[in-house]
Amino acid sequence: MTCLKVAPLVDRLLVAGRVPGWRFRRMWRHLATCGTCRAYFDRAAVAWRAMGPGAEPPQIAEARADEVVARVGAPKRRPSRWRLGAWTVAGAGALAALAVAARVAWPPHGPDRSTFVERGTAAARARGIRAFCLDVARPEAVAVRGDAASARPDVASPVLACRAGDDLQLAYTLGAGAGEDLVVIARSADGRRVLLEPAPNAARSTALRPGALDEPLAERVHLRALGAPGRYTIEALFLSAPLDAMALDALAARGADPGRGVIDRQQLALDLAP
Repeated sequence: MTCLKVAPLVDRLLVAGRVPGWRFRRMWRHLATCGTCRAYFDRAAVAWRAMGPGAEPPQIAEARADEVVARVGAPKRRPSRWRLGAWTVAGAGALAALAVAARVAWPPHGPDRSTFVERGTAAARARGIRAFCLDVARPEAVAVRGDAASARPDVASPVLACRAGDDLQLAYTLGAGAGEDLVVIARSADGRRVLLEPAPNAARSTALRPGALDEPLAERVHLRALGAPGRYTIEALFLSAPLDAMALDALAARGADPGRGVIDRQQLALDLAP
């Protein structure tokens, strides 16, 4: 597939939510090897994220799940040492309305003219995490049980249903620009806090790569470490500067405010079943 054919397919996904399967597979393979087209696609992902939970077309969600399983393979599980403390018709219409209401400028031809911004405003920087529940009952055939992307606190939080025997794989998105750091915390209904990212005893918060789209973090988390089943809130903090080990301990144990360095806060809900 050539670059000139990719942009119209991405546009069609934005408005209609689906393209023929064989075209999608060719497009996805092309995106894996072409940085220019991938940048164009990433800009479309900003619009999907702006619509909140459930807005991403199912073909994209399925492809991402397959990609994560392929990329994580059989990674190391997180040690047991912890710092404690379907895309609908309505969704398609909403995305189309977003494009019209925001007057998004889509280029009529290929990605060589792929500046995608809301007229009169600066382009928003894409940020977020995506959590994947991995069914690891058969280590030789890891499968994605479900996934959910984060949203800002003023947006209805997406819910991810997992089982206590599952592993949790986190991935992050960070648009082009300056580097940032990430901290991810799980908070139970009774106030217990578990630091999910960075790893236990890390010297600092996790440095992120600008331009990443749903890039898996280095280690996955075994969910039994969270404790009792129930509802957990997973909160992601995007930081302009790293936090050291002492600040991480204070954040996890007491919920201490990391200060002005927080650029963005996002969250999702995790329902943990026995």
